[in-house]
Amino acid sequence: MNAADRRALHVALLDALPTGAELQRVVSFGLETTLDEIAPPASLSDQTFALVLWCDRHNRVGELLASARSENPGNEVLKAFGRRWDAGEIAPSNPRDRDIDYDSRVRRGLLDFRAADGGLPVTADDLLRLMNFALAWFTMAVIVLVVVYLVGDGRAPWWAVLVTVGVMLPVIAMFNRGLVRPAQPPL
Repeated sequence: MNAADRRALHVALLDALPTGAELQRVVSFGLETTLDEIAPPASLSDQTFALVLWCDRHNRVGELLASARSENPGNEVLKAFGRRWDAGEIAPSNPRDRDIDYDSRVRRGLLDFRAADGGLPVTADDLLRLMNFALAWFTMAVIVLVVVYLVGDGRAPWWAVLVTVGVMLPVIAMFNRGLVRPAQPPL
């Protein structure tokens, strides 16, 4: 499907299924999965958009359309889209024509942490940065404790702690750089 067809399906689904419960039923009955597995908690429009993209990527638009039609068979906007689909005017996406960036994100493993506040998409790169940050702080803490032990024991001068901390803080800053992104990649 091209962008105009995806937009038309998005509009048709929003018109035919104005509540989240109806959309969840369509997904459950027609696609035999849950909406939570396809789209993160968000507004109805955003979840519908994610659902349209997912169905397009997995060549399941026909199943989604059939389930939506059975949920609301009288909706004119959905009927119009269905007629175009049935007539072959709207072609399903070819898996080989998928967006390379989307496929690379799937391979990389876009993880979705669903929290009570609506969830936060976290990529594997973000988790790696977080682990590096934690490792840097742990390393600094161990070095400071060793130096403090040596100073307390009288084996090292007191200024060794200050030098150690002064050297380790820029290292931590380097690990911390880029940990928080201003925006997440689009689905």
